[in-house]
Amino acid sequence: MSEAFKAVIDYLRSQGFKRLFITAQKENIGSNRVIQKQGFKFVETVETRQGENKPNIISKNNYILDL
Repeated sequence: MSEAFKAVIDYLRSQGFKRLFITAQKENIGSNRVIQKQGFKFVETVETRQGENKPNIISKNNYILDL
């Protein structure tokens, strides 16, 4: 997964993107590690409803990467 994610980042960089934002569920340790491994910096954890018809509250980690 890391290689594919890096390829997407490289492509977006080549297309002129200057900053990327990404979110992962806090409980998903693997996804959070892959994001951090690519150089994204943790911004904050937010709690939000899972969906319009789902009352469950989930925690999401937000990350940013300046290209």
